[in-house]
Amino acid sequence: YYGAQALAAPFFPDFSVLKHTASLLGSDLSTRPWVLNTGAAATGLLALLASLGPPFALRRSGRVWLGVLLGLCFASFGLASLWAASFPLPDQRHNPGPLGLGMFVAPFAACLAAYVLRLS
Repeated sequence: YYGAQALAAPFFPDFSVLKHTASLLGSDLSTRPWVLNTGAAATGLLALLASLGPPFALRRSGRVWLGVLLGLCFASFGLASLWAASFPLPDQRHNPGPLGLGMFVAPFAACLAAYVLRLS
């Protein structure tokens, strides 16, 4: 996703990471919004694919519940990225709402996984 931002930034006049949100790179203010939106969609698809990994990876440790939690975080990120790419700004539907909750849970879930697995 950050690579897509780097590729899309030259097509947004006077883009600044300090003044603008990354989503504006995929808006009608950009001369090539498809660059960011394609990158966001690819990120979403890859995150959905990655969501299948943690439950299988943690199966051997007996912590499938932890793998499912991490997998749901990846899936949430993937769905939110696909949503945002499907409804680029200025579309009012751009914000994925609760679909992206996993992005905020993921750091805590990863810390919990590291702690629980360290105790194993």
